[in-house]
Amino acid sequence: MSYYGDEDLYPVEEVMGLQRPEASENKDGLQKMQAGVATAISIVLLFVLAYSWMTGQGGNAEPNGGDRNPLVGDIARSTDRASSGLLSGLRDLMPARPPIHLKEDFKGSMDNWLGAPLSAAMARTPNLRELGWNFDNGLVRPGRLRIWQPSIDLSDYKMEFEGTIEKRAMSWTYRSINLDNFYASKIVVRRPGPIPSLEIVRYAMLDGKEGVRSRLPLPMNVMSANSTLFHVETKVRGGQFTTYLNGQLIDTWSDARLKKGGVGFFAEAGEVAAIHWVNVEEERAGLFGRVLSLGFFVGPAVQFGPIL
Repeated sequence: MSYYGDEDLYPVEEVMGLQRPEASENKDGLQKMQAGVATAISIVLLFVLAYSWMTGQGGNAEPNGGDRNPLVGDIARSTDRASSGLLSGLRDLMPARPPIHLKEDFKGSMDNWLGAPLSAAMARTPNLRELGWNFDNGLVRPGRLRIWQPSIDLSDYKMEFEGTIEKRAMSWTYRSINLDNFYASKIVVRRPGPIPSLEIVRYAMLDGKEGVRSRLPLPMNVMSANSTLFHVETKVRGGQFTTYLNGQLIDTWSDARLKKGGVGFFAEAGEVAAIHWVNVEEERAGLFGRVLSLGFFVGPAVQFGPIL
């Protein structure tokens, strides 16, 4: 049985692949306008911060045991409270640190990918691909679930990766706290062919207990003829999760039970997928965090945060 949510899965523009003809012409102008707005906002914030700091330096003490003019004292105290409130609000807007960007091309050590160790009996199993992870010239074929350790403490982010389905399905997780608590999605090949018939499956795993699996058929135009490469983006924001395949929206749903957690990959019995690379870009709350995450203040080759 299939389960469908109340969300709109296929907006007309996404399903039909429609694009506004003037979009590409306006792209450069829009980027310049965004950069100008971001610069103006940063200047205003700097002036407000400077003013708040200056007004907060001398307004706390009352000379000669108090204000001679009660009205003047009330106004001063009111100004101090307003400045303090404004400064507090600005602190909420400005992130404590830049957003984290993570990259993995599977060409180095896998020490940062955490999973349950194989038992001696599992290690003797002929088909280790069903249980462990297989590496081949910069590709990884997942087995049992492993979680990317540097992403575990993140809350809101975009997970982006590329891979191919070699047999049946490709599976990934997000908001993964540990091996017993995560959200999972997978793209399943229902019927192979030059343009395969696909569906997306997603569910929650809480305290080791799997929730109901929702299965949603995908439109035929998400894959071009004879294409085998899947470019997947999953955006995790608050309790809302949105997934794109090859640039097209294919799923959106919500669940508020897991507040934070990282990303991972896995394969169930009978499934084989090859993952080429994965990136995770943190999205910070607040206006200034979103401005920083857009990268207006750095060159195109510079990134905030550690690159792993």
